[in-house]
Amino acid sequence: MTAHYQEFRLDDPAVIARVIMRWPFAAIVANGPEWPVVAHAPLVLSKAAGGREGFDAVEFHLAKINPALADLGDGIPVTLDVQGPSAHVSPAWYMGRFANSDADRSRTAPTWDYLTLTMRGHLAVLSDAELAAHLADLVGQTEGENGWRISEIDPGFFTGLRSHILGYRVRIESFDCIAKFSQDKSDADIAGIIAGLCRRGRGQDRSVAELVGSLAGITG
Repeated sequence: MTAHYQEFRLDDPAVIARVIMRWPFAAIVANGPEWPVVAHAPLVLSKAAGGREGFDAVEFHLAKINPALADLGDGIPVTLDVQGPSAHVSPAWYMGRFANSDADRSRTAPTWDYLTLTMRGHLAVLSDAELAAHLADLVGQTEGENGWRISEIDPGFFTGLRSHILGYRVRIESFDCIAKFSQDKSDADIAGIIAGLCRRGRGQDRSVAELVGSLAGITG
């Protein structure tokens, strides 16, 4: 699969873990009988399969009442799509290219900076024991050092909870990660973009400003 914006593509598989740890929520897409079926869930890095970076798969769970389950059976090919932060970028912020107030801006246009991670693989349904471990991993991944622990849950309640959900593992067979954060701009333009995003300060502007300033947290 050829990704859009090849110059912003990240090919190191290690970016998968870094992106999921920061932005774990994903759309799960499969072919339905009439049109694509889409479900949404947080992802957990799976160590069950081993592989690079200690994992080569992700896990998620869905409520059994979710109508998407009818098309999410064992062995079904799926696409997992993670949307990181994104924001509109104005040419008015290009302080290098258009430093003067009377500069000609007729041969430029606004753009959008963003991060996406698209993964493809086949579903494997988790056993109840694997589902329990998955939920413990999800809690550990998201609750933080002083958060709630899975050990606090009543065993009977936990068993009942699991009876209402279904867990899945997807071994990652291929992926595309695009991190477009003004890398093609000059240092002066980048400084202006960061200032403009922070000044506007709406939606995900500050997260995008951080990534325009440095992609080190994603690229290693």
